[in-house]
Amino acid sequence: MSGYTPGKWVVHPGRAWICPAQGLEAPIAAMKWPTNIRSEAETMANAQLMAASPKLLESTEWLLWTLQNVLAGKRVSDADEAISHAQKAIALATGETR
Repeated sequence: MSGYTPGKWVVHPGRAWICPAQGLEAPIAAMKWPTNIRSEAETMANAQLMAASPKLLESTEWLLWTLQNVLAGKRVSDADEAISHAQKAIALATGETR
């Protein structure tokens, strides 16, 4: 897949927008604001997950490359770094601090 907005994505403070970190007034996506179906907390958690998408994709690709090389019997020197990167991406997506 290519063609998506590159770089770090963030949740616009005060709005449920997903924006490039360098362009807060140019949203990539806008979440529907809370209704009787979804709370503000759930809406913002959904936005956080979407904003973490580029980082999650990057770490998944790295982990896949690492696993393929390990299964092929190749020496992989940065497996611990790939795992740490994935853990940080998951923490970003879930709003946890690592």
